[in-house]
Amino acid sequence: MQTRSGPYLDFTDQLFQFDWMETPPTGASTAIGRPFEADRATADRLIATAATRPLTAEEHAELAGIIASRTGIAPPEADARASKIENDARTAADIARRIAMCLAF
Repeated sequence: MQTRSGPYLDFTDQLFQFDWMETPPTGASTAIGRPFEADRATADRLIATAATRPLTAEEHAELAGIIASRTGIAPPEADARASKIENDARTAADIARRIAMCLAF
């Protein structure tokens, strides 16, 4: 089974929906010349960044490219998935900050 680690596990799992299987799809460990865990770590880093600020165009393109290459979905759909996860991560971080502020008083 794939190792699950990082601060935004659920968001990363949404990017790579096949990740719940025992093994990635055939060829997934070598797509775009990097191991699966390296792509997953990059996606985790980009999601963590998206929680604090909007991703740059280059960062967004990298995330969408990883999604498209790992899942086999079309680039426009990968772009939409990346945008949705960026927004979800930012929303979750905002909610966590608000709760922390309420608990601090």
